[in-house]
Amino acid sequence: MARNFRKGLVLALILGATLSIVLSVIFELLIGVSLVAIATVFPLLEEIFKGLSILLVAQFVWKAIPSRRYGAILGASTGLGFAISENIVYSVQYALSNASNSAELIAGRW
Repeated sequence: MARNFRKGLVLALILGATLSIVLSVIFELLIGVSLVAIATVFPLLEEIFKGLSILLVAQFVWKAIPSRRYGAILGASTGLGFAISENIVYSVQYALSNASNSAELIAGRW
């Protein structure tokens, strides 16, 4: 069981860092940037795609989730993968922005 759980954790982390962020960016670009979308639609889309990643892990590594506690840990792993990818994207944007406080923005983001 521990081996399957570790596989599930790694898969959840990878899917959160790749599939969830890519789908979120694609849909956010299709919707367009507006203040309302940034505040309401984008976070909802991100959570939906993180949930999709967890469902994929549950589908293919179903033995990795013997209880709700393990499911919560897999959810945290997906969220961590998404957060790492999102921080990398924002850090690159801040670094390329020529802002005088880009180092502060990057440090604050991480």
